[in-house]
Amino acid sequence: LTQSSRSLLSLICYELIQVNQKCRQNKLHHARITLIADKKLARSRTTEENKMSKGKIFDLVALILVIVGGLNWGLVGAFGFNLVTTIFGDGSTISNVVYGLVGVGALYLAATSTKLLKK
Repeated sequence: LTQSSRSLLSLICYELIQVNQKCRQNKLHHARITLIADKKLARSRTTEENKMSKGKIFDLVALILVIVGGLNWGLVGAFGFNLVTTIFGDGSTISNVVYGLVGVGALYLAATSTKLLKK
């Protein structure tokens, strides 16, 4: 090879090495960005999962309260037997709290019933 061919070949090799290094740096930079984005996504999923868990707990508690209230009213209608007053006493504060919680559960289910129907 002539001197000019060797110089040209050396220059091409040098440029290829530079391009290769830039590609490696870009890949590392891209990998870092991807890792950061994955961590943020994982955090947001955890937050969403916690919100969903809390929502499911509220749904379950409201459902249990409404079932208890419905069964109690079924007993009152069928047999004239009020289980809540039998357990806690007629007109007691605890009885009133139970009735209030059943009412709140019913309101909650009524407000979220469209969400439950979509599932």
